[in-house]
Amino acid sequence: MKTSRTLKQLALTTTLLGLLLIGSANANIRDGIGLYSVGGSIGYVNSSGYSTLGSGGGGTIGLGLFADIGYLAENIAIYPNISYWTMTTEPDEFGFGYQMKEQEFSIGGDLHYYFNPEATVNYYLGAGLAMSFFKWQSGPLHKPESSLGFKFAGGLETRISEKASLVGELSYKVDGVVNTLWTKVGVAFNMFD
Repeated sequence: MKTSRTLKQLALTTTLLGLLLIGSANANIRDGIGLYSVGGSIGYVNSSGYSTLGSGGGGTIGLGLFADIGYLAENIAIYPNISYWTMTTEPDEFGFGYQMKEQEFSIGGDLHYYFNPEATVNYYLGAGLAMSFFKWQSGPLHKPESSLGFKFAGGLETRISEKASLVGELSYKVDGVVNTLWTKVGVAFNMFD
């Protein structure tokens, strides 16, 4: 039954992201839906997953890809994204326990509210949904899980050239499996002027 639920969640997420991208395929003006920029990010991820329960926590490096596909309404932009992180926790200092490995791959869509889209430094608040696929392994035990989560974000963007913008973001994702706090920086490349 868990597999059926996972497949339904994956199908729903894929359908929603597909509709967003299909709607953006032919647009080429900033006033509508279209592919305006693509980018990548790197950041520090602090997870409240399984390995943090007994080991005192910790974090790791995470990677992400994102796109700006236009404005849904005035000052509200749509940002589909994917992210990945993995973390390994060693047994404690007394040699008890097993090595714990956690991995998460997430597909999501956020809405960003820009306070002043024409400013040199543009601040935003955002929220969105993310379908997360999480796997942990400790010794002979392993378990893949998936869940639909909610993400809150705040950040800023500033142009660094005619075709690129620097992006910084702090976000928190809540779901039924693992909660993550991200601090990340990225670069967005504009698709046209």
